[in-house]
Amino acid sequence: MRTVTRTLVLSALAVVFCQLGAVAQDGAGAYDVDDKVVPKESIDLKVKDAVVETVDSSNVLTVERVQDKWLWVVTEKGTKGWVKADAVEPYDPASAPDTPPDAPETPLDPPTDRLMLIGGLSGANLYTTYAYVGVLADGLSKDLYTAEQTKLMLGEVVTVSDNLIKNMVRVRDGGLSPDDTQSIDNMIEIYKLLQDEARAAIEYADSRSVTDAENFENARKTVWPKIATLLGISAEQ
Repeated sequence: MRTVTRTLVLSALAVVFCQLGAVAQDGAGAYDVDDKVVPKESIDLKVKDAVVETVDSSNVLTVERVQDKWLWVVTEKGTKGWVKADAVEPYDPASAPDTPPDAPETPLDPPTDRLMLIGGLSGANLYTTYAYVGVLADGLSKDLYTAEQTKLMLGEVVTVSDNLIKNMVRVRDGGLSPDDTQSIDNMIEIYKLLQDEARAAIEYADSRSVTDAENFENARKTVWPKIATLLGISAEQ
């Protein structure tokens, strides 16, 4: 009789424990505030009927509140919302991927950054100055500009290039590496060739002679390959 009674008690306890386990797995009672959980699959964080974010198993969520079968969680980015307790599982740090992070960003180097900016802006300006001189010459040949207008604008190109050359000389003489010094010397040379091109166009605007037209064309052909080489583009036109 005692054996039968003990067997019945153990059976009843087993049923109770199974039911408690089912409740723990099915409801929010399995989790407490500050627990870390991850979605079993892609799920939506909701506030009422609004979806605030969709998360998946790569997102670690922190439980901030437990209410019935719902968990109020916050993502690592700070987004908050409700998820069902049975849609998540405990986070196991050991299951996190062992993939190393990306390489850290290169530390800022102000002197190098300034030189790169100077080089980039100067290269763009060399290209547009070359194109600008060509547009002015074409406009003159098609009577879109008068000789005086063309000479005025070309004169401005010469003046602006003079100022740029002076400033680049100051940078060059500020204690640069040999490679940086050579780069700036190349740009200074190109600016001087662009001035030669602009002056040749001014001469052509005055004379409209075949000889000055040829001089202008030769100046264009001299400077363009150097600009193309500096910018790494094709020299064919």
